[in-house]
Amino acid sequence: LGDKRSLAVTRGKIADILVARGDIDEAYRIRTEEQLPVYEALGDKRSLAVTRGKIAGILEARGDIDEALSVWAEVAVDAESLGDRYLVMASKQRTASIHIAKGIDNEETAKAVFEGLGDAYRMATEMNHAVAVAGIGWEFGRFLAATSLKDEAVRVLQSTVAAMAKLGHGDTVDRVEQMIAGLLEENKQMSQIIGMASGPNQAAIEAELTAFLQHQFGEAPTREETQVSAVTKDVDPVAVAVLILNVPMAIVATIDLAERAKLAERVARLISAIKAVGPDTGDIATLKIANGGELDLTVVTTDEVVAAIGSIADQTD
Repeated sequence: LGDKRSLAVTRGKIADILVARGDIDEAYRIRTEEQLPVYEALGDKRSLAVTRGKIAGILEARGDIDEALSVWAEVAVDAESLGDRYLVMASKQRTASIHIAKGIDNEETAKAVFEGLGDAYRMATEMNHAVAVAGIGWEFGRFLAATSLKDEAVRVLQSTVAAMAKLGHGDTVDRVEQMIAGLLEENKQMSQIIGMASGPNQAAIEAELTAFLQHQFGEAPTREETQVSAVTKDVDPVAVAVLILNVPMAIVATIDLAERAKLAERVARLISAIKAVGPDTGDIATLKIANGGELDLTVVTTDEVVAAIGSIADQTD
């Protein structure tokens, strides 16, 4: 058995060389026919998991994406049972990378990629593995930036720069630093959200608007008062409470990925609460999102409000 193991290890090194040369079919044959059976006979679970990971890599190169994902899922389970943190990290990173390459076309996949790369990056930093931090951090940072999570992208990319500098990757460091500078500049851009409340039920409407804005964006709006004429409602000019919230566009844009479902729930509650107040003639309850028009919360739908806020994310792309 010892000789068989040595031979399997040697054949594995030959497979590595073949992959580097582009002969992936022969490498695949060696992995599946000359290595896996030996490790299975020996009961060597770690060597099995490592070899399956390399087989998954070959499947990716061959374009067998779904099969590669299936093998990586097996590797992840085996790695977890073995307590092999490096292999767990690798399986999470490769699975996320495959999904990115395939194209992210739904929120469920986007969430899986976010969590997979996030877990892999966290594990890389915990293990203080500079190569992994540099590679995974660069991929995770670009993903975060592309999905408008720019504050988090900056944090990840800054750690990535440190790892790359430690490894002597000067050219890549310059690219990452340029990206960070661009993200920081984007984060300076602000978007304004304005709520207006007036009429017999002004206090109740104002309270609902304030609670919504603070809960959704983590900051209470400033309050001003002004006079408006009878443009929307058939009444004389009245005093209106104006609630103003200025937030970085990048923060608002995170809703597009991470909180769209929660946003819809909060908007639905806001609209229900406004309608429950029983607006009388003369009541004003509106939201103005960035440069869009005013949304009358007494008649607007949840989808219309969500779309208006989601449009801010489109402006940051």
